[in-house]
Amino acid sequence: MISDDRRDMALTFLAQTDEPCASAQADYEALNNLKDQAKGGTAAERSEAFKDGSYEKHINLLRAAQFEFLKMKNRRMTESLIVECWRSENANRRQAGIL
Repeated sequence: MISDDRRDMALTFLAQTDEPCASAQADYEALNNLKDQAKGGTAAERSEAFKDGSYEKHINLLRAAQFEFLKMKNRRMTESLIVECWRSENANRRQAGIL
């Protein structure tokens, strides 16, 4: 069974991570949108981007931003499931007359 305290922790986490999750998603999407620019448009620019490591640095930043976003998104999904399980357990208990 999921305790009321655990439910409260889940709700608190969800309430406190709305903006950080949105910020992490925005960071990831911004870096993803700039991926082609970081690579360069012409063959010479692409060659230089690969040679000087700037494209690899951009991809590493993109990967890190994606990881942070997905980590928070997945944790939020887990916490949402905890709240839903708590609700279901309590509904079943009410229906069975066990309060």
